[in-house]
Amino acid sequence: MSKVAQKSGARALVLALAMSVALASAREASAEENGVSASVDVAMFSAYIWRGQVINDEAVLQPSLTVEKNGLSINAWSSMNMTNRDDAQYDFSELDVTVSYARALGPITVEAALLSYTFPGPGQGAQGREACVSLSADVPAAPTVAVYYGFSGLEGIYASLSVGHSLAFGQRYALDLEITGGYGTNKYNALYFGVAENRMNDVTATAAFSATVTQSVTVTPVIQYAVIADSKVADGARAIYGDDRKLVAGISIGYAL
Repeated sequence: MSKVAQKSGARALVLALAMSVALASAREASAEENGVSASVDVAMFSAYIWRGQVINDEAVLQPSLTVEKNGLSINAWSSMNMTNRDDAQYDFSELDVTVSYARALGPITVEAALLSYTFPGPGQGAQGREACVSLSADVPAAPTVAVYYGFSGLEGIYASLSVGHSLAFGQRYALDLEITGGYGTNKYNALYFGVAENRMNDVTATAAFSATVTQSVTVTPVIQYAVIADSKVADGARAIYGDDRKLVAGISIGYAL
């Protein structure tokens, strides 16, 4: 296990708190007049699923920080094991940084992003990167198409199509429904599932009910169900991740600075 993975739970929690305090102290600098916005989000889930892969079938804490100005945003996201899975309780199993730029062209929003993944656990600090381009339309069902290209430790292409709908209940509550389908190329599927063929991956359905508690605080319970749609990829998922489907429940608390 890497040195990062051996950090104590106390040190990890202190680091998370210090980052939150630092952002809170920067509130003045992100005032409306300079066009900068910042937010902190802390989510707790019963499991961690990514593109249909059951990364951790036990409880996780997933904090994130986002800073945005004029369409350019930087996001830092992490996942912390909340149980003693792999002897890594309260250790970060993943640290991601995403830099993206989005621009609206009429009803279409185009976004380009660079994602950097770091896995400081038993993988001895393994890393990988993806470049992503996505198109989303401000029309009924809000379709979004995204294509991810892996490099620097990752391989292949993953593409997704999602549709969704949002129902508002007054000014404080909203129910967001979304379903996403994913497809992987032969290199992508070989890396993640041991199947060197172009095949369908996951189908993921998500329901999130957000409640605006104050002008800055939003609380969002979430339910998500993911299943691997292709039988060959599902066989690989069961062999590598222990399952090919999972129901996840969680809650997220967001704070806008």
